[in-house]
Amino acid sequence: PVLEELGIDLDEDGDLIVSREIQASGRSVARINGRLTTASVLSRVGSALVDIHGQSDHLAILQASEQLRLLDRYARATALREAVAERARSLRAVRSRLHDLQTGSREREHQLDLLRFQAEEIAEAALTPDEDEALSEERTVLQSADALRSDAQDALVSLVGADDALDAPNAAQLLREVERSTLNLAAIDPGATHLGERATELVVLAEDLSRDIRSYGEGVESRPDRLQAVEDRLSQIQNLKRKYGPSIEDVIAFGVRAEEQLDELSGASFDVDALRDQEHVLTRELAEACLVLSNQRLDAANDLSARIEASIAELRMGSSRVSIRVSQRDDPDGIPVELDGLTRTVHFDETGIDTVTFLIAPNAGEALKPLGRIASGGETARLMLAVK
Repeated sequence: PVLEELGIDLDEDGDLIVSREIQASGRSVARINGRLTTASVLSRVGSALVDIHGQSDHLAILQASEQLRLLDRYARATALREAVAERARSLRAVRSRLHDLQTGSREREHQLDLLRFQAEEIAEAALTPDEDEALSEERTVLQSADALRSDAQDALVSLVGADDALDAPNAAQLLREVERSTLNLAAIDPGATHLGERATELVVLAEDLSRDIRSYGEGVESRPDRLQAVEDRLSQIQNLKRKYGPSIEDVIAFGVRAEEQLDELSGASFDVDALRDQEHVLTRELAEACLVLSNQRLDAANDLSARIEASIAELRMGSSRVSIRVSQRDDPDGIPVELDGLTRTVHFDETGIDTVTFLIAPNAGEALKPLGRIASGGETARLMLAVK
């Protein structure tokens, strides 16, 4: 397909001759079937025709991850392995979230207790905006009851006189004299009528004012019980403001936030239940997918090991035996799977539940052992060549 894509034809004998000449000057000339071409085209053709294998390549096959990758590639298990990886990532994420929630459960309970206390304390106080200012004003009035009554009495005496001092001058009496005089002016000079009317208004105002002052003074009482209740309420408000904010509005806002956080943290228990259900489903799905992948690997391992053994026989290793072991490792934090009729909890990662190990017995009569432990560099290189 590469030749067709590049428009390259074979020669009359069906051969393809590629060459690259490197001159002393450092320049190079690339040809395919004698025709000039570019180095990039020559590289593409060469890569399609020849699989180059160097001795350093054998080092990779000693790694367990590379042995697993080679087996999966041979088994054509790429799609299934990706599905396993996706489920494994999802399960790990759910377990991590569960761990965080469960590890922090004690701290969360402490936080819930604190939030519950704060929210209840603020709610029970039933604060209203600017309540402290109104109470402070009321406290001042209650504390000054005697002075207020005295001042009201003094004002009343100045306005209408005292009951025991009928002859003493007072404002109301003087205003009535002003009214009488201005009315006399109006009787003689109609142009002064407005003066009499205004004087009459002052007399009426003085009478109204005297009634209001008398009523106010009679309403002022010494109420020690009410004063104590106001003091207690102001102390409660001050205590809440010291804890939760400089103003009543801040305290109320703190209570709202505490209720919201309380609802959020209380809902975490439902998150745990939902995550446990999700973990159960993902564990089952992952176990099923891993078993399918594991069986596919077992079948491929038997076939691949036989083919490798046949190939290395052609590389002067005819007495060698090769096997590929697919095993699982117990892990209490793994997933439960049924293997050989037994339920085991085994380790898993994004590649599944299997550990793949290439085993070799280089000489007749030797036991199979892991490739990395006993194979020489040359044997490993030939084994890698056989795999390729």
